[in-house]
Amino acid sequence: MEDSEIVSLFVRRDERAIAETEARYGRLLRSVCEAVLGSREDAEECVSDAMLSLWNTIPPKRPDRLGAYAAKIARNAALTRLERNTAQKRTGGLLVFDELEDCLPDTADGPSAWADSAAIRAAVNSFLSSQKPLHRVVFVRRYFFFDTEKEIAARTGLSEGNVRTLLSRLRGRLAERLEKEDLI
Repeated sequence: MEDSEIVSLFVRRDERAIAETEARYGRLLRSVCEAVLGSREDAEECVSDAMLSLWNTIPPKRPDRLGAYAAKIARNAALTRLERNTAQKRTGGLLVFDELEDCLPDTADGPSAWADSAAIRAAVNSFLSSQKPLHRVVFVRRYFFFDTEKEIAARTGLSEGNVRTLLSRLRGRLAERLEKEDLI
């Protein structure tokens, strides 16, 4: 079933929308959540939360790309759960976000504030659109899907060292762009 048909099911409040979304994007959503949380059980709960959120947000939203919209909702649910889990344990945040600290603004709220800032989001999107397709894939796989360098290397055919170097260079270029735009 196509995205537009699934969205129409949501709009009509037809419960098949959940089953169709699960069939088409469930594996992707679990993968995104598990990459953030490292726990299959927590990932399943976040996917359930994401499905409920989809039900509650469509309508009024009518996403053209349901998979991307659902992945964003699932990722945010996983990040929220991670913040709650790490706050309870009084441990540090996600290592991947530590990599971005030097190229994103310093905020008390950390990564969630970066994601909520329209200016930063627009600048990062603009930056990514100016990069080569392979560089965009590497950046998004690392900082949106939280893939390891090894997973990115396997997916792209690059060596782990090349992935590490490319990520470092991309972070440097992003920092330069954000400095130029007075965002950091």
